Amino acid sequence: MMVLKCRKRGVIMKLEDLLVDSDALDRALLATILKPFVFLEKGSGAIRFTPAWHSLNNRAKVVAYLLARKARRALGFPDEEAAAPREIEGEIGIKGGTLRPTLKALREEKIVARDPKGYWVPNYALEPAKAILSPPLGAEQG
Repeated sequence: MMVLKCRKRGVIMKLEDLLVDSDALDRALLATILKPFVFLEKGSGAIRFTPAWHSLNNRAKVVAYLLARKARRALGFPDEEAAAPREIEGEIGIKGGTLRPTLKALREEKIVARDPKGYWVPNYALEPAKAILSPPLGAEQG
């Protein structure tokens, strides 16, 4: 076992402490991020938007929607987490000409990932996703 010691703080850390489970989902963080913008219907898991949702820019709406799908899947609803662009467009009303470049930029920033089923937010990207949905310090929430 290799142990590292930080000179400034005197913190002792094992290299094994750097290992994380990439499948682990911080459910509390996900709930905190989503609560102002969406809720899920108990019986169906349908994603519904709060009034605060409408003040989000398109980029934030895409992220919030994909996170809501992640939450729905984590709660055991059978729907896929990943969503195809056409499905996203239909659900949140952002036209493909705006949506596709937004998804591409989010993918380049590693905030969303893509596979043949569609786009989703990886668990490791919750903090960057939170930053997209959080207003800057000192900004008024609308």
